[in-house]
Amino acid sequence: IHSVEGGITKNSSLTLGYSLPDILFGRVKLVTKMGDTDQYLSASATAVRSQFRDFFNVYTARASYTRGRPSQHFFVSAGYLVYDDEFESNRSFLISLGGSFKISPRWNFNYELFSFQGGFIDSILGGVPYLSYSKRIFR
Repeated sequence: IHSVEGGITKNSSLTLGYSLPDILFGRVKLVTKMGDTDQYLSASATAVRSQFRDFFNVYTARASYTRGRPSQHFFVSAGYLVYDDEFESNRSFLISLGGSFKISPRWNFNYELFSFQGGFIDSILGGVPYLSYSKRIFR
């Protein structure tokens, strides 16, 4: 998974990305800092779409708690997932945890472990490692 994240304001960001050969995704995220600590609360919405083979769409809406600095942090989130393909639509509660650490001034290594249930899926527990490039657009 390859992604580019742009900060729109101090408390919001937009992420666009792709995974070869045919998956595109986008995320909008709002963040607020909890006092003078390295703790944050956020809300996000994500859309994932397969363009060519095995057409499907995935949508999530979730709330997260994050602890740490931009160079290294850990998060826990809970929300709702909708999965649509050519044949059926499934809805599920989603729980995830993960983290990130900076490997260069602009690049981060990220990991997310997630679990959800519903529809044709009895239960999925999976992990997604990925690299991300971050650059603030507006100051």
